[in-house]
Amino acid sequence: MAESQGLGRYALVRGGGDLGTGVAHRLHRAGWRVLVVDRPRPTALRLGVAFATAALTSDRCWSVEGVSARCCEGTAATLRAWEAGCVALVHALPAARPTVWVDVRMRGLDDPDLGLERAQLVVAVGPGYRAGEHAHVLVESNRGPRLGARIHEGSCEAHTGVPGEVLGERQRRLLRAPCSGTLTRRLALGALVVAGDVVAEVDGQPVRAQLTGMLRGLKLSGLPVERGRKVGDVDPRCDPELLFEMTDKARSVGAGVAAAVAEAGLEP
Repeated sequence: MAESQGLGRYALVRGGGDLGTGVAHRLHRAGWRVLVVDRPRPTALRLGVAFATAALTSDRCWSVEGVSARCCEGTAATLRAWEAGCVALVHALPAARPTVWVDVRMRGLDDPDLGLERAQLVVAVGPGYRAGEHAHVLVESNRGPRLGARIHEGSCEAHTGVPGEVLGERQRRLLRAPCSGTLTRRLALGALVVAGDVVAEVDGQPVRAQLTGMLRGLKLSGLPVERGRKVGDVDPRCDPELLFEMTDKARSVGAGVAAAVAEAGLEP
């Protein structure tokens, strides 16, 4: 965002996927003017519950559980989105320092590019960060009794790579890249699949479903992926409404961030 002065008090959420959307949604409901920063071609899997999807629609808007995000270019468009009661989505970090900065990209292990100077309150979600060094407060992202907990010293729990259980299924729900390369979708989100169905390809190699269910998450075509990394997931419940409902994990992380903001005594 080239011209970014005059934004006033606002909360910046870096990462517009399902977890970032849970955070942005909660802060918006708390009265904050929220600016989400994500790529023009988002890497999110569950695009039905991702504010980053606004960049992909014809009207440049996307709503999740009653809150709308609007893709904006420039300060004036951002201010208009806020005045309309929307979350603003942009593709570049603004020059104007936010009051609250939340990093929800889950990239702390690979690229912990964060510091306390970024905002009055800096919050980081997930492993790879240290409280007091990269952020003032961390929020736990691992499922379990500490999900959404605020951490003021040390780091979050190590990444387990174990997904949440759904109808007794864990690892078989995941879709992983068979090789490094470029992903091409073969099915759309919401498609019903059985074990063995090809849902996507990576440089011609198939990505197959491992169980019967509904395709709930899948990366966009044209995105680079790495061998063995998660590129999507299948939900055995086959409920299409789940495509547009935030997960309990996203809600818990959002609640944890909102609690950190309130604990710091910051108001919109």
